[in-house]
Amino acid sequence: MTAFGQTATAFLYGYVDTDFSGYRTMTLAGHTRTVAAGYYRCDAYITAINGAIAADGWAVVSTATGQTTLTKSSGTAAVGWTDRMGWLLGYDTEPETLEGTIGSIASRAVSPGAIPLLGATWEQVEVLKERQFVVDRSQRGHGYVFGTSRVWRWRLVMSSHALEALRTGWCLSGKVVISAKDPTALGTDSAWSASNTGGYLEGVPIGVEGVQWIDSLQRTAQVSMLITTAGP
Repeated sequence: MTAFGQTATAFLYGYVDTDFSGYRTMTLAGHTRTVAAGYYRCDAYITAINGAIAADGWAVVSTATGQTTLTKSSGTAAVGWTDRMGWLLGYDTEPETLEGTIGSIASRAVSPGAIPLLGATWEQVEVLKERQFVVDRSQRGHGYVFGTSRVWRWRLVMSSHALEALRTGWCLSGKVVISAKDPTALGTDSAWSASNTGGYLEGVPIGVEGVQWIDSLQRTAQVSMLITTAGP
């Protein structure tokens, strides 16, 4: 089974910060191109990369299967990954990797920042609230409330290749988003609400509860994750 054998029904997205070195540069025909500084959700990150390379005639697209393609409008040019941008896009490379002189190239692995899912469900976890009132030695009162965030259980079905991408840890920390939209359509979406039940959910991972293989060949797994979001 290849890494991109099926069309995704949803995606798990992470964020990347390009204010610092690490995931913001590449070379085209020997010229370094730098992504504008910012804190980007992965779909917006791809848009920012395109903003940096469009003048050279190149474009990055993430397809509905999760595969990323880098294509030149005409001709060929030397492509190099000077930092870990290539790794984050799914090209399975380390810094200072040269792809050679090419006109198009497709990612070889699932992007750790935009993981395709074969299914996704979520439910809210009931968390008890704890309230305390403490009087200190100065007779001043202090109130505390614990458990004011909402906790969700996300059950994500994914291929073994997508599970490998998840295990890199990129989407297991910081902010993450689950959406039925692929990277080309997510930019026009809005957050989930009672009136927008098809919207995305955003939160911060607490941890992975477990991984269960669905088939005997261990090609497809269900991952249970706990996510916290702001609550009343």
